[in-house]
Amino acid sequence: MWVHEWLSEDRRQQLGHYSTFLTRELPTKDVSVFQNYLRMPPKLFDKILERITLHIKRQDTKLRSSD
Repeated sequence: MWVHEWLSEDRRQQLGHYSTFLTRELPTKDVSVFQNYLRMPPKLFDKILERITLHIKRQDTKLRSSD
């Protein structure tokens, strides 16, 4: 099966999907692929991420720490 190099399982395991790939690598290397993958341009993704970051960040709970 043909898959973009950046979607390969090895690459996701090595770099992680979100922290490295979506926020740093793909928006700068291939904007059209980023837009097709997320259905929005990188600037809109950044604006949305900025607005929701505080709501989705890891938090300590009674059962476990967020380390």
